[in-house]
Amino acid sequence: MIVFVTSDTHRYTHEALAFEEGINVTVLSYGELKERAKALPIATYIFTDLDRVSPEVRRHASRSYRGLRQHGQRVLNDPARMPSRFGLLRALNRAGINDFDA
Repeated sequence: MIVFVTSDTHRYTHEALAFEEGINVTVLSYGELKERAKALPIATYIFTDLDRVSPEVRRHASRSYRGLRQHGQRVLNDPARMPSRFGLLRALNRAGINDFDA
């Protein structure tokens, strides 16, 4: 199972995957992640939409990341280490991937 964690207002971007045959996908908002902290499924977790959430939600996502990892879950990205949109655009430019800068 893959669990996408996203902002509540943009969950639709990942929910389309739940209808694909042969893919076991669940979409949780950051609020649902907090509410279900004691009963999360065994899965691979992907944190998304970090540029759309408040610093408080991002801190909670970072704590959730560490907790999931400590309990043996697979988590593909650390919210505490994810660059902002601005930081990502700058890094892509400096690496020569984007020809524009932010």
